[in-house]
Amino acid sequence: MNQNQLLINLMRLGLFLFFMGLLNAMFGQKVYITKNKYSADYTVYPTSNSYTADLIVYITDNRYEVGKGIWFITENRFDADFSVFITTNPYLSDYTIFQTSNKYKVNSDLQ
Repeated sequence: MNQNQLLINLMRLGLFLFFMGLLNAMFGQKVYITKNKYSADYTVYPTSNSYTADLIVYITDNRYEVGKGIWFITENRFDADFSVFITTNPYLSDYTIFQTSNKYKVNSDLQ
């Protein structure tokens, strides 16, 4: 009976890890920064004031930690969920972003 319970628990763990990976793929935010504004999905303007920002994002080094507002910057544009172009003119941007150092203070609706 212990072997059956072990097998059932291993199957549950496998399903849990599969669905966590699936959720990560659905809600992940791997971002590619492009130098061509015409090939970007969004044009963003970085700001130093979090109260004037449309989006508050956290940049992570861990590609498996991504989520809404937690961005992983990738070097491969085919691996990215979307691409952004960083502009110096706030009037030409789609979104104004603020980069936070606290990953629990993010708010981002980009998907």
